[in-house]
Amino acid sequence: MAVTLDRHPLPAGGFDQGQNSRIRAVVDVGTSKFGCWIVRARRSGGFELCGKGYQAADGMRSGEIVDGDDAELGIAAVVHEAEQAAGEELRDVAVVTSGGSPLSSHGRVEVPLFGRAVDRSDMARALDAARRQLDRPGRSILHLVPLEVSIDGSRPLRDPTGMRGESLQVLAHAVSIDSRHVAQLRACLDGCHLDVASVVAAGYASGWSVTTQEERERGVLVLDLGAGVSCVAHFFGGRLALLASVPYGGEHITADLAHGLATQRTHAERIKSLYTSVQARHGDADQRIAVPHVGDPDGWPSGEVARSRLTEIARPRVEEILELVRSRLKEHAELFRTMPPSGLVLTGGASRIEGLVELVDEMFGLPVRFGRPDRIRSGEVFECEPCASAANGALALCRGEDGGQGWRGEASGSPIGRGWSRFRKWLRENF
Repeated sequence: MAVTLDRHPLPAGGFDQGQNSRIRAVVDVGTSKFGCWIVRARRSGGFELCGKGYQAADGMRSGEIVDGDDAELGIAAVVHEAEQAAGEELRDVAVVTSGGSPLSSHGRVEVPLFGRAVDRSDMARALDAARRQLDRPGRSILHLVPLEVSIDGSRPLRDPTGMRGESLQVLAHAVSIDSRHVAQLRACLDGCHLDVASVVAAGYASGWSVTTQEERERGVLVLDLGAGVSCVAHFFGGRLALLASVPYGGEHITADLAHGLATQRTHAERIKSLYTSVQARHGDADQRIAVPHVGDPDGWPSGEVARSRLTEIARPRVEEILELVRSRLKEHAELFRTMPPSGLVLTGGASRIEGLVELVDEMFGLPVRFGRPDRIRSGEVFECEPCASAANGALALCRGEDGGQGWRGEASGSPIGRGWSRFRKWLRENF
C-alpha cells in the first residue's frame, strides 16, 4: 500500500480522551515482570509518582497468559504493593501488554463537509468511520490515529480545523490485538477487583515515551527489546505509522546462556547483565568468569568460563532476533519507501547488553541511540529505566497526547453483575 505523508504533525491533544484522560494508574503485564505505577498529574507536565510495585511474572510466556491463576496472583500482589506505597485503593487501571500479536492496518475514509469549516467533531467522525472499516472479527483495536488529513484531495494539512471544503479525507492507522488476549487480561484484572479502563500496546507506549516530537516528525524506528517479545514501532509525520513484534527477547538469550554454561537461569540472567557482550573485542579470552553449575552449593561455584564464550553464545541469538525484526519490516517495504526512518532508538529491559548499539547500527544501517523515559518523577528522580518505558508512554497515550482514539472495550456486564461475580469468587476461595 502506497501512502504519502506530510512531515507536519497534526495538533496535539486527543480526539477520544474521555475517561481515559483521568487514568492515574497503569499495570504493565510483561513476560518477566509485573509493574504497577500510581501517579498524580503535574501541572508542569508529566506525572508525580505516588506508589509503585514490582513482582516477578508467573503464568506468562512471550507476552501471553499461559496460567491465568498465577498471572492473577502476580498482578494482585503488584497492585497491592503499589496501593500500600500510595496509601490508596485502585478501582480501575490502564493495562500495558506486548501480547496478542499486534498488527497494523491502514485505511482511507471521507467525511462530507458540505462547504462548512472543519471542527474536532469532524475528525472524531472520520476516526469512527475508520474504526468501522478496519475492525476485524477476533481482533480488538487498541489505537487509532490519523496519519494524513486533507480537504477536497488537496495537499496534506498540518491542522484542518477551521478550513472549509466539501469533504475531509483521512488516512488512518489502527493497531489491533487478538480479542482473546484482551479477554484474558480483563479476567485477571476482574479477579483482582479492578476494572480495565484502557488497554495499551507496549511497543507503541515505549516508542512514544523515549522519542522526541522532532524525531517522530522526521521518522524514527523504536526497537523495544523486552524479555519475551521484541516490538518495533515506526513513527513518521508525528504519528505512529507501523507496529510489529516478534515473540523473542531477552529471556531467550538468558535461556541460551543457561544451557550453554550448565547453570541456573537466575545465574545466567546475572551473567548476561554483568559480563555478556555481542562484540567479540569485548570478550577477553583471558578473563575468566565464575559460573555456578546446576547442583553447586550456594556460594561455591565449581565452574568458570572465558568471557569470550559468552559472546559466542549470545550473539547468534541476538542476531536472530534482529533479523526477525528486519524481516517483519521488509513486509512493509512499500510503506518505508514513502516514510523512511532517519534514526533508531533502542529501549527495553534487554537493550543494555554491551555492544548492542553497534550491532543494531550494523544491521539496520541507521544512527542508533539508547532511549530512556522521563514522564514519571519520583521526588527529584525520574523513573528512567528502560523497563519503565511502556508505563511512561501508556500514561501519556491515555491522556490523549497522540491525537487519536484508544481502546473501546464493551463493559463486561453491569456493575451489579460484576460485583456478584466477584462475591461468588470470594465465596469459592474462602469456603
